[in-house]
Amino acid sequence: MNPITIYTANCRENVKNTRYPQKHIITNLDEFREALKYDHVCALYKNFHRSIDNFVSTDCLMMDCDNTHSDIESDWVTPKQVSEALPELTFYVCYSRNNGKQKGERSPRPKFHVYFQIDTVSDAKEYSEFKNKIIEAFPQLYFDTGAKDSARFFFGVEKPEVFLMGGDGG
Repeated sequence: MNPITIYTANCRENVKNTRYPQKHIITNLDEFREALKYDHVCALYKNFHRSIDNFVSTDCLMMDCDNTHSDIESDWVTPKQVSEALPELTFYVCYSRNNGKQKGERSPRPKFHVYFQIDTVSDAKEYSEFKNKIIEAFPQLYFDTGAKDSARFFFGVEKPEVFLMGGDGG
């Protein structure tokens, strides 16, 4: 798998933060795990300030799966099912900070993020459309339709549980 680039904040779980100045070139699970301890994005933004208007480029497509589509456990998607639906792709997975936690009235369920390496995209609209095409092409994976914009960030996880899936990764 080619490297992916992740930019991190200097904080975790700060919804008001918009600065992501730390660049991480991810080539293995240890680098991935370390970067995901912090709130992060997979795009470079002008002056490291996250906004759609400041989007510069990305080589990673971040997708979110919260399994909110059903309260029936057998309907929930797992990283293994993503790998089975996309057998030709290798990608990173990290369980989110709310994985297996009760949230509101929803029972605990698998919640995870998927990171696909892509050719560099330098247009915010094209990046968002690419996410939308993945969601439309693979509706059975229930990727979050609210997480499609090109300025999406994911919260860091104190002790990230990470995997490399597909191809040689498993």
